[in-house]
Order: sequence, then C-alpha cells, then structure tokens
Amino acid sequence: MQKAAGEKILELLAAQAGAYVSGQALAQRFKVSRTFIWKQLAKLRDAGYKISSARKKGYCLLRPVDPLLPRLITEHLRTRKLGRKIVCYPLVTSTMDVAAELIAKGEREGTVVAAESQLRGRGRQGREWSSAHGMGLWLSVILEPRVSPLLASRLTLTAASAMAEAVEAVCDVSPQVKWPNDLYLDGRKLAGVLTEMSGEMDIVRHLVLGMGINVNSKAAEFPSTLRNQATSIYMVTGRHTDRRVLLAAFLRYFERYYSRLKKGDLQGMLAGWRQREMTLGRKVVVKRPRQELKGVAVNLGEDGALIVRRRDGVEERVYCGDVIIDGERQTPNVKRRMSNVESRKHGR
Repeated sequence: MQKAAGEKILELLAAQAGAYVSGQALAQRFKVSRTFIWKQLAKLRDAGYKISSARKKGYCLLRPVDPLLPRLITEHLRTRKLGRKIVCYPLVTSTMDVAAELIAKGEREGTVVAAESQLRGRGRQGREWSSAHGMGLWLSVILEPRVSPLLASRLTLTAASAMAEAVEAVCDVSPQVKWPNDLYLDGRKLAGVLTEMSGEMDIVRHLVLGMGINVNSKAAEFPSTLRNQATSIYMVTGRHTDRRVLLAAFLRYFERYYSRLKKGDLQGMLAGWRQREMTLGRKVVVKRPRQELKGVAVNLGEDGALIVRRRDGVEERVYCGDVIIDGERQTPNVKRRMSNVESRKHGR
C-alpha cells in the first residue's frame, strides 16, 4: 500500500455508502495489521475526513461521502484533454498555489488540482474564499491557451458559463452568471472564478483557472459575515450532489467552449453567457480604484467588456472592477483572517 494506503482505505469506505467496515476486514483486504489500519484512519481524520468508529462494527465514512479521489473522478470524465491528469489533496493552502508550483516543475495543459479544503482559498482582489472541508469544489485547471491576453481574459466568462451549464445538467437548477466571474442562485452567490496568467505582452503561455463552488454546504458552515450573501446547491435543492459528477460535467462543457475560444470563435462563449446572464438591462455601480461608474449595463462586447451607459448617455467599456447590481445583497470585502504570502501575479 505505502503512499496510497490512506487513499485506498478512503475509497473502500466511500464505496460502502455509509455502512460500517470492521478493522479486521480492512486489515485482511489490504494484507496489513489492524494497527496499520488504525494509524491510517487517524491520518485521514487529521486531514479533515469525518470517520465514525464503533465497537464490534468498525469504521464508517460520514463526510464527505463523495471523496475527491482521481480514479473516482475519471470514471465520469468525457473529455479529450482536460482532467486526464488529476491530483487531489485533503488540504492545501490554495489550489492556485499548487497549480503554479506544478507549472514551474513542467506540468502541462489539462492537469486539474482539486482539494477537499483550502487554508487560504482566494477570490478576486485577494478576498478570502471560504472552503469548508468536503462541501464544495475547490479546483484549479492548468491551461496553455497561447492566445492574446485579450482572448485569455474571456476565459473567466467562459468558465462561469460552463459551470452554470454543468449545474443545470447535473442538479436541475439554473444559476445565473454575473459579470465578470460569479454564479448566483436564488439571488445569492454560488460560485466564483479566478484566473492568473503568465506570458509575454502579446501571448499568454500559461493560465491557471480557479473555481470555487459551494455544493453541499449548509448555512451554518459559512462564516457569519457571508450567510446572508452566499448559498449552495444543497441549500436550494435540499439534495446531496456528487461533486465528482459535477466536476466531470464542468470539464466537459468547459473543454468544448475552450477549444472554440482558442480558435478565435467567440460566439459560443457569448451565447452561453447571454443565456444565463443577470447583469444586462440592470442599473449597476462599478467600483473601481479611482472612481465609481453608475449607469445601466447594456451589452457585452466581443472583447468581454461590460458596456455601461451612463446617465448622460455616454457608453463606457468596463474591463475590471466590482459590479453591484441595483437591489443586490452586497458581499462584504472580507480580507483573509490568516496571514498570507502575497499571491502570485503571473503577469496579471
């Protein structure tokens, strides 16, 4: 067993769908001592897995019941390239950090980094992203788009649209996409997308696409500052969603959009976004470092810019900034509670 011992035990417990497995049965299955099994289970608990033990019954995996293990994810994959290599961790500082380290070691396009939990998950502008253990999808995808930075910037919208499509297909609910990188469900934030690029002035060679989506979280598992703004698929549907199925669906839909985008075909991205958008036709306030822009969001440009018509009738193209829609619950700008190393910019 060696390095993968804990993963193999976890996989077996997950396959029992909440039933108990005796320590003796585990020891016999893997041809090791019961003491060895006990030590591996202790490590899994330390990593955040909830495993119950009972005399004369054995061990039972309580949560997550759908552990993110590469083999169990690839069973659902229907992609050519994305996700053909998946690395999963119980706990990381951030999947974005791990992906950047893998790129430095020569990792190629299509590799997916997933984690059950993050110590310092981050969103746009350094905001903290809450990552409850085993309750959501916290992942990063390594891409080599080799396109202009202008095209690469549209990947945020593309990924958001692909995840919305995946949620519709798997969970039978329809999220809306808020420019430039968020998914909303029933008026509350469900997911966010983050991209970090590296390359030259005219071409992006590497891009890490980060995604965080609240899947099976309950309200009590969100920080108190976010409970009025955030939601999860479970909170809306009342049903558990297999995160492995949802991850595979996202990669399938995103790969389709991504392959077209690299060829310069923008229509798929624009159509997917417009079908689910929640921004156009609404009064908005765009918060920018130097000044706010108030007006009505009237269109999305082919370059991914949000076009806002000011009160004087002049239309401005917005490429960055926080967009607050009239009547929207505002998410507080909560900075990380833990000390953190300055996030890698990678040319951003």
